[in-house]
Amino acid sequence: MRQAKKSLTILMLYSLSLGLFGCGGDDPVASAASGGGTTPTSPTTTGSFQLSNQTGLPISLAYIAPDSASSWGDNLLSTSLADGASQTFSGYTPGVYDGQAVIAGAFSIYFGYVSNMTLSAGQTYSITSTPSAYSGSIKVNNNSSTRTILGVYISPTTSTTWGPNQISSSIAPGGSIHFYDIIPANYDIKIVWNSGTDSTYPSVNVSYLTLTTQGAL
Repeated sequence: MRQAKKSLTILMLYSLSLGLFGCGGDDPVASAASGGGTTPTSPTTTGSFQLSNQTGLPISLAYIAPDSASSWGDNLLSTSLADGASQTFSGYTPGVYDGQAVIAGAFSIYFGYVSNMTLSAGQTYSITSTPSAYSGSIKVNNNSSTRTILGVYISPTTSTTWGPNQISSSIAPGGSIHFYDIIPANYDIKIVWNSGTDSTYPSVNVSYLTLTTQGAL
């Protein structure tokens, strides 16, 4: 299933090309039919999206899908889009679209989103992808030599509740778990052990395009 909409967005720049149509004069259809004038051209019925990479890193994957679609569909990039490069994707029926870009870094994967892009016929909708548009990630390491982690709770520091347990199976000594697509913010992390007291780590900062590692003892 398609991922839930995120509050993260890729910074958007909007560009619109207007076709100019003259009025008056000979009817081009009638003129062409009589052997003179020019053959009329068909009006443009589709639009395009232009993705510009200004992240400082290559964009690994890119997707554009109708706002009503349940999945992202196929990756639009045949090769990674280099920093500073742009690519245009054409042939889209006018409508409302969402986009996703993925950066596979050395230590983690990060996601950026844009939503509610209204595309008109003949329009090129420009998307400028910047670093602050992307998610961060959290890796929790079990640094205990004897205890097993039974629960991991990650909650925004501003929240008054912990929410649900984020793991479905225990983490043995020396093990770890990686949480992707985390909205940049400060988080409180609580570790529930199989013995002893819980461990709490307040105000852990998660930044865009960054892996935050939390060791639990």
